[in-house]
Amino acid sequence: MIIEFSVGNYSSFKDPFTLSLVAARSIKSRNGALDVDNLIPIDAHLSLLASTVVYGPNAGGKSNLVKAAAFMCNYVQTSFLELPAGALINVQPFRLSTQTEGKPSTFEMVFLIEGRQFRYGFSVNSQKVEREWLFVVPKTKEIALFEREGQTIVPNPSNPNAREFRAIFSLLGRINPQEPLRSNALFLSIAAQNNGSIARQVMDWFTNMRFMSGLDDLSYRGFTIQQFKDVEQQARIVDLVHRLDVGVESIEMVPINRDEALKNTPGPLRELFERMGNSESFGFRSQHRVYDDQGKPIQSIGFDLLRDESDGTQKLFFMAGPILDALANGRVLWVDEMEARLHPNLTGALVGLFNSRASNPKGAQLIFTTHDTNLLDLRKLRRDQIWFIDKDKTAASRLYSLAEFKIRNDDSSLEDDYIHGVYGATPYLGELAAAFERTEA
Repeated sequence: MIIEFSVGNYSSFKDPFTLSLVAARSIKSRNGALDVDNLIPIDAHLSLLASTVVYGPNAGGKSNLVKAAAFMCNYVQTSFLELPAGALINVQPFRLSTQTEGKPSTFEMVFLIEGRQFRYGFSVNSQKVEREWLFVVPKTKEIALFEREGQTIVPNPSNPNAREFRAIFSLLGRINPQEPLRSNALFLSIAAQNNGSIARQVMDWFTNMRFMSGLDDLSYRGFTIQQFKDVEQQARIVDLVHRLDVGVESIEMVPINRDEALKNTPGPLRELFERMGNSESFGFRSQHRVYDDQGKPIQSIGFDLLRDESDGTQKLFFMAGPILDALANGRVLWVDEMEARLHPNLTGALVGLFNSRASNPKGAQLIFTTHDTNLLDLRKLRRDQIWFIDKDKTAASRLYSLAEFKIRNDDSSLEDDYIHGVYGATPYLGELAAAFERTEA
């Protein structure tokens, strides 16, 4: 579970900002159920948020927040791989200030693994890792497992938890005394590949995080297709779609003539199926009821899911795999532009799956961006679950929480106030009509 995520000098973020999923103990919702269902209790002093929503204008930085977390996860998982000669690290610093020019981008996660709190982060530019650190809280006090400056690793000399990092760094030094660490590789990733148990545990935590885009579902369609092959998962996916889309009775996988199907498949999706190979010659058929003139169901008819169903129904089907997987395994799921092609009630229902002890018993967390203001409702979300991203006068993104504002717990004007700019994070439209006015000669 995530406690907080911080990013600085990356994309539109100039200064460091932190997204916290710690539930504020000072907040008591008027709807007391929110203080139970929307929280994940850890101990007497700490509860985490089951879901967090981020609002902001187009180009405000919402997507960049998700991209920053995705970059960190991907770099942790892949940096141990040998990059081709001359290849650069694909990091994007803030480019609109002389203050950040030549400085590294910084990423940090604070998280829980089996009840133990870790803090891991690194600073990196396009050519090398400048700093890296890993801390743990075995009981109450945070201790360092290792800290890195350039090519030098300083494992904790006394703590037994740091023993594996001391041993691995010593081994790397014997193998290559001149360069024990590659400048573009994270020590955590290398330690995990060298059978460090704590390093592997931390790396697995990052690997278990999931990312989705509401605008482009091709990246997770393959995942849902694989999930659908499992009988139990198939039943869960079909049940979820049926409950949220009243027109769909069931969905089944059916064999198809692959060559014929590809002719009528849109380009990006055709490429996905082509990559899957000949073994994946199947499609999906959704079943709908046919009614007589008295309104009674008399039979069912099959629709081609990818040809006959709406974009929203298709998206709901393909989103179902990652969402149900996250709930079943207690994963962290990041979704950018979650509401795209979905009715507001559907978006709210999907968020509600995470804000429920019944459907989310393992403490999965949902972090998502949206423009759907229907969720700006204190009967659905706590104030600390609602965040905003806006840009300052230097075009740098800033991140802040609704909990920073003094509002009543029964405030029913939250959505209207946001639209009218009370909390910022809305687009500045200016005088659009003036752009069409003609000046007389």
